[in-house]
Amino acid sequence: MFHRRLPLALFLLLALPCAAQSASEKEMEAKQADLEEQEARAKNPEAMYTEYAGKLVLFTKEQMQDYEDSGVIGSFATSKDIYLLKLESQKTLDDLKAWDGKSCTVNAKIRNNGKYIIVKNVVLSGAENTFVRRRGGM
Repeated sequence: MFHRRLPLALFLLLALPCAAQSASEKEMEAKQADLEEQEARAKNPEAMYTEYAGKLVLFTKEQMQDYEDSGVIGSFATSKDIYLLKLESQKTLDDLKAWDGKSCTVNAKIRNNGKYIIVKNVVLSGAENTFVRRRGGM
């Protein structure tokens, strides 16, 4: 009977420190994000958000379960880096769904030393072409 409980006991001994470590990592990430936010506000509050162009990929429900506690909903690949995607507000999610798997430009900020991109909104394309051709022949 003891030999059946030994693997379970070993698993529990190894799993508990990992769970505690992940909780402390989350706290460290939250503190770091708060510090970066304060620094950005101190430098220039109007320029906290920057436009980034890249490909947006929203996670499936199964993939979202891996990042359940952190609020990550997808990834955003720019020409230089790939970021985990978080949202400034949940109503932005409806705008992002139309751009899933496509290239787009977002108004966002980078946090946690380039690990996360926090999206404020999707930047729509510029004004329509207003060129009017002359009517008539040669």
